[in-house]
Amino acid sequence: AYGPVKSSDGYLNAVCYGITLPFVDSLVFLGLRKLTTVNISHNDLSGPIDLLLAPAVTSLDGSHNSFITVKPFKKFKSSHSLRLFDLSSNLISQDFAQLFAEKPPNLEEIDLSNNSISGSIHTSEQFVFLRRLIIGSNKLSGALPNLPSKF
Repeated sequence: AYGPVKSSDGYLNAVCYGITLPFVDSLVFLGLRKLTTVNISHNDLSGPIDLLLAPAVTSLDGSHNSFITVKPFKKFKSSHSLRLFDLSSNLISQDFAQLFAEKPPNLEEIDLSNNSISGSIHTSEQFVFLRRLIIGSNKLSGALPNLPSKF
């Protein structure tokens, strides 16, 4: 299908390959109330990314792009469904603590490997609900906190 996708189209999944836009405008997805899975991996997207781009999204794969920051979770509402996201192999250069400030409690899987994330991991309380956290190949420093036993 070509042209704009309307919320009445009832799409549950969006897969976007070969996008050459310089950024992802989250407003494009806001009207898609039933959208649950977004795969925008392996494109040439850059700038900041908003992980809460649509209220029903449970899974977002934005890996292998050129995103530089993750927008804060300040607008998180209990109605948001995000459970997992993959932002591996990007250019994210934020402080680790900044990335997880106001993190939604329902996140279960996070992949931020192969970026330039710096700083230290201060508390394990941020990870109580996580089942999987992949943060290899970054610029993290300091000691690891005691992680929950389910890791």
